[in-house]
Amino acid sequence: MQFVVILLTAAIAGLICALIAGRGKACLALAGLVMVIGMALGILSHSARSADSRPPGPVPGAEAMRKATHPLWLVLVTPFIAGVGVLAGGSLKRSR
Repeated sequence: MQFVVILLTAAIAGLICALIAGRGKACLALAGLVMVIGMALGILSHSARSADSRPPGPVPGAEAMRKATHPLWLVLVTPFIAGVGVLAGGSLKRSR
């Protein structure tokens, strides 16, 4: 579900970019910017979380949710999905 939301919002952003820019490679630039910033922020946020050791025994649910992190593959794939969405949304205006 997360991928669908990212793809749709990025497609809307690409469509708006194409409508504002008219011609040119603005959507390509926006897609590149989305991917670069997304990768940088994703890696920084993933590396900022320290891998603290688990206490022995059961962990309360609230504490487990508070310390949960996204897997690294998700952090790395999400910006590319957003970039594809921007390009797809930008191509919607060209097809009309």
